[in-house]
Amino acid sequence: MNLSFLNRKFFLMFVCGLMGVSAMTPSAHAISEAHAAEPDAGLRTADSQEIAPDQFLSSDASRYFQAGDYEKALVALNQLEQSFPKDELIQRYRAMTLDRLGKSDEAITIFKALLEKNPKHIPTRYFLGQAFARSGRYEEAAQEWTTVAQEGEGTPYAAWSLSAIQQMKGPDFSASDQPEKIQRWYIQARYGYEVDSNVILRPEDKNLSIAGDRDAGRHSGDLALRYRAYSKRDTAIDLTYAARQTLHDDSFNEFNYHSQEFGINARQRVKVGEKDVVLGARYEYLLGFLDRDIYSSRNRWTLSADTRFTERTQTIFFDRMTVANYGPDGSEPSKTSRDGFENDVGFTHFFYSKDFQRYVFFRGELNTSENRGSNFDSWGTTFRLGYHTPVPKFSRFSIDVSSGLSNQYYPDFESTTTLDPKRREDLDWDLYAALTYSITKTLSARFFYSYFNTENNNDIYEYNRHIGGLQFIYSRSA
Repeated sequence: MNLSFLNRKFFLMFVCGLMGVSAMTPSAHAISEAHAAEPDAGLRTADSQEIAPDQFLSSDASRYFQAGDYEKALVALNQLEQSFPKDELIQRYRAMTLDRLGKSDEAITIFKALLEKNPKHIPTRYFLGQAFARSGRYEEAAQEWTTVAQEGEGTPYAAWSLSAIQQMKGPDFSASDQPEKIQRWYIQARYGYEVDSNVILRPEDKNLSIAGDRDAGRHSGDLALRYRAYSKRDTAIDLTYAARQTLHDDSFNEFNYHSQEFGINARQRVKVGEKDVVLGARYEYLLGFLDRDIYSSRNRWTLSADTRFTERTQTIFFDRMTVANYGPDGSEPSKTSRDGFENDVGFTHFFYSKDFQRYVFFRGELNTSENRGSNFDSWGTTFRLGYHTPVPKFSRFSIDVSSGLSNQYYPDFESTTTLDPKRREDLDWDLYAALTYSITKTLSARFFYSYFNTENNNDIYEYNRHIGGLQFIYSRSA
């Protein structure tokens, strides 16, 4: 018996178990993608040029597939295929991805080619049945599932196949009963501790600020939930929720921040010429609190268009509109109220490496704000440049570095203090660096550092700030 084969198989089963994704009902239409599509060493043949299991599980192809972003998964799989042209695991994922993109005929061709090499492989035959069903070839689907039920007796695939056959025999069965197998839930939770050198944003000019402590440590935690409420081949609607809490030490309780965010996000894939474009429309309601007092209430709408101009680039255009209410209006509301309308229009462009493990991104925005208080009417630009890469020879580590520059003008600003009567014009730049270690498929640790430098014509708004800390990040799909 080939012990290395067994070791690899049990390793793969263990790693995929750490993904935390279990099968749902024993129905072919409700099976969890991540569980059913787990890498299986039994698919390989002796002459395969194999990708290492941990390399595949940590690849963008696997990550995009688990997240249901099949277009990106297909591009990443095509890149992996160039390095591992005979790897049957990559071919199997490629076929499954094509099937979920509505290209079932192409998927069927790949599944059949895999079965010619390994006709006894139960998962491949099961997914071939699904591709047949998606393309309306129900008799052929039933034949494949019958074979799976007989030859795979005792496996989950046999149970799922029997359930699928029973559903096809039902009186109400139709092609529309073949839903996309999707992961409905996504959760991300983060907890960390960080040190902030300037919590109160004290100006650098000591003549403009009072003496006292300004640095502190704080605990921070946030939670993000996404529920896929609706999903068809080219359409998806998500319901989202997010919450954040910070707790300062060193008697800075008045700066403890809490937020709640509720949203709905709709996306539709369309053809524009020869390009696939994903159109998005998102609404969010955001509530912010400082200590226990309401700090802000915002309604935000975001329109977007996501496309690829070349195989290794991605471009996202967006228009973000916010109606904001920031609580107390200050001593002179006609000048000091921040309530109003904010608009950010721009794009983000990604450049990927050949293996899709590294990328550079650039974001540019035009920012405008029209407010009840004339001191906060503004316009300006924001730019950001960043880079992501895994650490060579240490695949569990990755590095992120980015820097931003923002220049905002306040044409109607009138200072409300005699300490510095000059007009306000912001020139802000920041630097961010992070080292992330993947402890498991669902848990990571991140060390990070941020530096903020704010230059201003009006010295009251000029300050420096350093923030550094450690975060633990848990993410899971189901």
